[in-house]
Amino acid sequence: VSSSPEIQTNKNCNIETPFNITANKEGVYKINFDLMGIFPVKAKLNVLKETYVYPSGQSCGVKILTDGVLVISVTDVKDESGNLVSPAKNSKIMAGDFIKKANGTEIKNSSHLINIIKENKDKKITLEYLRNEDLNTVEITPVKSQSGEYVLGMWVRDSTAGLGTLTFYSYDKNKFAALGHSLSDTDTGEIMKVKKGELVKSKIISINKGEKGKAGELVGIFDSDTTTIGEITKNTGFGLYGNVKDENIIPDTKPCKIGLKSDIKPGKAKIITTLDNNMPEEFEIEIVKINIQPEPDIKGMVIKVTDKKLIEKTGGIVQGM
Repeated sequence: VSSSPEIQTNKNCNIETPFNITANKEGVYKINFDLMGIFPVKAKLNVLKETYVYPSGQSCGVKILTDGVLVISVTDVKDESGNLVSPAKNSKIMAGDFIKKANGTEIKNSSHLINIIKENKDKKITLEYLRNEDLNTVEITPVKSQSGEYVLGMWVRDSTAGLGTLTFYSYDKNKFAALGHSLSDTDTGEIMKVKKGELVKSKIISINKGEKGKAGELVGIFDSDTTTIGEITKNTGFGLYGNVKDENIIPDTKPCKIGLKSDIKPGKAKIITTLDNNMPEEFEIEIVKINIQPEPDIKGMVIKVTDKKLIEKTGGIVQGM
């Protein structure tokens, strides 16, 4: 092994004793392995700082205003003459597109887009939209419908709300992570692009038990007077992330170290979630299988719920847990 003052290794190793490398300093190290002078192997190791978080499991409400408006469907409309037309379809607009600008003006919400179309009447509108992270521009001409309104022939959405579970707070109590998966549109499956979002405290009022062929779900409520946990800044395939509004709302729990994927082993484990008592509880599970991933992916392991109390209440894993 290439010598470095920051690296220590165990001097002797064999089949029963794995070879260990320890670094005293964070950074990237290049290490050369040589097995009997026959199999030289070069490795690049990233040495990371140990990270601690406060596990949560509390129920939370999610409110998101999208960045632009999301097209959820394109449709035919009847013009003044009774002909079926669709300006959106003719302009190649598709469900899943995020409309960002109209005639150079940033779209605030669906009402804003409707007003621009009304003011524009039958003149061409230049729309800028995102599709798969690519920015596109198209010209589209509204048609006058039989009701006298000028329309483009598409349905759009600008906000969404839901219920989930807060995963953890950062060690400095300034950040949070929630859900563990993306918040996606129910019609298009697209990950909602966050312009503005809030994570708020919620209350579980009932549980729809999961059964074979039916996912089940937690049912909860939150309103405008509910305590705001923080501002949502990212909606990703691995969950929602954001900034904590007031660290005083964080329960006094014991921090734990984030494990590396190599630390995870099949066997007994615990999950933390909130059910009908509105307090996070620990429940027993079994890690059945670990998926070895060359790069990050959302399906990291297969788990089985073994806790009798949890199975009795929910039937296993349900949406929002």
